[in-house]
Amino acid sequence: MANPPPLPPVVDGPVYKTSTQVYVDNLLPHSTVNVYNDAASTNIVGTATTPPATPGAIWVPITKPIAVGQPITARQQYTGSDPSIKVSTGLSGPSNIPVPVLPVPSVLPSPIFVSGFCTCMDSILVDGLIPGATLTVEMIAGSPPVTTSLVSAAPVTESPQWFLLATVTIPPNALLQAQQNIGALKSPVTPGLYPVPVAPPLKAPAVTTLPLLNCETAIGVSDLVPGADLKILNAGNEDTVTNPWSSYTLDDMIPLVVGPLTAQQYFTRCDKQEQGPISTFPVVKQPPKFPKVSYAPCANVTELSVSNLLSGEILTVSVSYSTTSGPVVQSLGSGGVSGGTATVDLPKQWYPTDAVGAVTLQVSVTLCDNPLPSPGYTSVPVVNPPGPFPAPTVQPPLYDCATSVFIHGANPGSVIQVFSGSLAVPRSNPVVATTANFSIKLWTPLVTGESIFASQIGCNATGQSAHLVVLAIPKLPLPVVVGPVLSGATSVLVKDVVPGAQVVLFVDGAPRMGVDSIAAETGPPSGSPPLLEVGISPGLPALAPGQSLTADQSLCSTKAAPAVGQGGGVTVQAPVPAPGAGPGEPGGGLGSNNNYFMYSPTASGCANLINVSVKIQVQTAMAWVSTGGPNQCTGQSPTSLTNGFGMQLNCYSPIGAVVAWQQYVISLLGTQLTAAINTWPLTGKIPIIFPNGAYTLNLGSSLPSTEIPAGYTLSINLGNDSSGNVNSVQWFVNGTAYPSSPINIPSLLSSNGQPATDIAPIVGFTFGLVGPICGESAVLSSGSGIITYSASPLSPLTVTNAEPTTCAEATVFTAETATTSYGVLPANPGNPFTQTFAASSSTPLIRRLGESLLLRK
Repeated sequence: MANPPPLPPVVDGPVYKTSTQVYVDNLLPHSTVNVYNDAASTNIVGTATTPPATPGAIWVPITKPIAVGQPITARQQYTGSDPSIKVSTGLSGPSNIPVPVLPVPSVLPSPIFVSGFCTCMDSILVDGLIPGATLTVEMIAGSPPVTTSLVSAAPVTESPQWFLLATVTIPPNALLQAQQNIGALKSPVTPGLYPVPVAPPLKAPAVTTLPLLNCETAIGVSDLVPGADLKILNAGNEDTVTNPWSSYTLDDMIPLVVGPLTAQQYFTRCDKQEQGPISTFPVVKQPPKFPKVSYAPCANVTELSVSNLLSGEILTVSVSYSTTSGPVVQSLGSGGVSGGTATVDLPKQWYPTDAVGAVTLQVSVTLCDNPLPSPGYTSVPVVNPPGPFPAPTVQPPLYDCATSVFIHGANPGSVIQVFSGSLAVPRSNPVVATTANFSIKLWTPLVTGESIFASQIGCNATGQSAHLVVLAIPKLPLPVVVGPVLSGATSVLVKDVVPGAQVVLFVDGAPRMGVDSIAAETGPPSGSPPLLEVGISPGLPALAPGQSLTADQSLCSTKAAPAVGQGGGVTVQAPVPAPGAGPGEPGGGLGSNNNYFMYSPTASGCANLINVSVKIQVQTAMAWVSTGGPNQCTGQSPTSLTNGFGMQLNCYSPIGAVVAWQQYVISLLGTQLTAAINTWPLTGKIPIIFPNGAYTLNLGSSLPSTEIPAGYTLSINLGNDSSGNVNSVQWFVNGTAYPSSPINIPSLLSSNGQPATDIAPIVGFTFGLVGPICGESAVLSSGSGIITYSASPLSPLTVTNAEPTTCAEATVFTAETATTSYGVLPANPGNPFTQTFAASSSTPLIRRLGESLLLRK
């Protein structure tokens, strides 16, 4: 079967009447790229050639006039001779989704600073620009204030764009401001994100995307000074760039070559042109990673979203199916990769009309001459969804100057694009929905009064969202870093953020990382006015005990930043040490049946814990693989091993209580989510709710498999009587309560012939993601998320690594185990606490040492 032409390239917008170049992606190396401005894609307005060894994306100069409304597309023609690139020399099809030429906005958007500052910087990165405009950046410093030009009417050709600063001294605490103009049109003046700080000492850079592979064209770097320059040397090739933040991905590199790679920061400004220490990393040759498609593509969609990619790869898509004559595998073409995720245009008539039965796509990659190991591709089933499915919604509110919008309720597999007013005015590139809820980066910042909506196409889900009017910028509150924050934390939460604001995290007053709040939000806005909580990765160096974390936020000229002594920050704390390994103590680290303990110490002992609640938010599906034994329920049924796993809230009663130990559980038994109560006496191993077993309750309908899907939220909520006894419990799955009213435990005891007084307070608890029942151990192949612990404000929680032996009647523990692990927590009182969890089949099975409940005599 003959090789097909290359895959169609993708044109990224925006393209304005004043644009002088067009960004074209998914290009093979050694290819001729033509840009067109007509519906038939025959009238060439620009041509360029890709480098012979660098696939990915290039800017193609526009050499002929373009007019408003014309559809801009591109084609590529491979002219190389690499035998591993199996395409013909024919011209590819045109881009599937044209980018219309837009007029220059009647109101120019405010420029947005999107890189950090320091006194020794030589360049800045600015977004929100209109090609054809000029940019002016000024510095205000001194007393009385003096204004100095740093960038004077510099031409804008793309956005975002780096601008070289004038060679003038930038004093500490100088203020920057930027404005763009086209003729008489002028944008509002935008101030800098924060006053310019003194340039700190330079450190040896870190590379965060190891191993580095031969022919890659992007690497992740960290432990950097925003505003410093970075030099990468490899095999005589040199890449240089200015650091936008302390951590980022360096794109568009010369392809890496096997051998050493060095990284070094340096300053070209200030009196001392300082160079930092050099880091060295190996570049190796090995097969690339398997690509991923995280949703089921639809037969009537010509765009495919592929992730887990490496810049510099060649990606090939084939279609596999059967006809009445037998099986067929047909290549659809190949294209270049410029980033970790790509939207791939498939040929418009790619779906086989003669297919009988299932149709799958095979996605493969090569990196130079390194193919994937067997089977050599990722197989992706294609679906014909029933539908129709509803249109998505755009998350309100929208504010002037925001650079992203958040989409809710998209149909995975459909193509989503944001528009202003009508379908003639796109505001973003089209993207394939791989999940229902996600953010979309806009071409330029929003402007007050715009009418914004989202369009959804394909998968029998075509439709448009309701329109949202963009509001004027509100008053911005001071953002607050959410404590506690532990040393080594890989993410920091900041609350009280206005949707759309840019948020900058500071460590001891020095800028560390800036984010778009909508792209980084951890949930939808809430409260009045609606505010967000965002997650920010602090990167390297790792956060250390004693450091102070603060944050500011800005929307164009409106800012909220902490003044000295104003607050809004937290101090980084050291975590509670990992539990020990001796008899009667937890052993082997945090995981399985060995988690921290929580209690509320007082001067005389421990306070009763009131209204304890545990919430589990599943971010990566929790998938059961197998169960190991032995089953320790001798004489009880079932005696065979159980498919599934459990989530146990294990509680300690005070000294003298009849009920010494209390268990409140959510288990996935087979495919059924099930709740359980076990309350145990001081001696013996038979729970006392029922004479011969636990109380159980099904939590809704069965799941499709022994897996709790990503996005699920599960909760266990305890209630107390006036004496502090736990007298009720209620379970929640995705907000639905089971039962609809809390179970009254005294009534449950009475109905089963037990004394209604067999209840007790709790003075401490621990939580475990463990095996299903009867001391069994579970292997989970995947799973991650967040556990939130809370109690009444009257009983703030303290974390410890040992049972509350001075307060508790019993110090036994659960016997079930699993391949799970938990994040570290601080010791000081807090309410609530959040803890991460993870699970995989390769996680060591931690088994706590000491007396388990089921091994009692």
